[in-house]
Amino acid sequence: MFCSRCGKPLPDGATSCPSCGATVQATGAAPAGVPAGGEVPASGTPATDAPARYAGFWRRFWAFIVDGFILGVVMMPFGIGLWGTIAAIGQAGGDEMETIAQIIAASMMAWMLRMLASLLYGALFESSAWQATPGKKLLGLRVTDLEGRRISFLRASGRAFGKWLSGLVLCIGYIMVAFTEKKQGLHDMLAGTVVRR
Repeated sequence: MFCSRCGKPLPDGATSCPSCGATVQATGAAPAGVPAGGEVPASGTPATDAPARYAGFWRRFWAFIVDGFILGVVMMPFGIGLWGTIAAIGQAGGDEMETIAQIIAASMMAWMLRMLASLLYGALFESSAWQATPGKKLLGLRVTDLEGRRISFLRASGRAFGKWLSGLVLCIGYIMVAFTEKKQGLHDMLAGTVVRR
């Protein structure tokens, strides 16, 4: 027989678990997470039915602010370079239409670098052993798949792309976090992920 709370084997005739003190149930079946042979998994901790704690809107919002600040600091040299390039283009003189085209091209290049940095920032950190960006880590959050497992770089990249969709129409995809059962935004639903506390 096995304890229904901690999964440890019980001595014959026991009325309570010597490990955790739980009252012994009549059934002798192993609880969820303990193999039929009676061995506890190598991690030493059987799976439990404890409800998952999902991160709510405000906790995720503050993590987003922290990550935005970090990305802003990292990208600051590129912004300074962009303004320097625009100033140099403006002072060089020449055809007005050509100058405008060069400024637009420089702005687009800076925007693409910012988007790439943002995508890699989220995907690399969330698929790492941390399972979280520095902002999420600071607030005790981690990104997992629906079963609580670490996500791959590919899935994390898809989640990062999904964030653009979440912000597309008045940030409704982000606001969904406050109202969905598992506190998922549109990007979480598209990638099959959750943010856990």
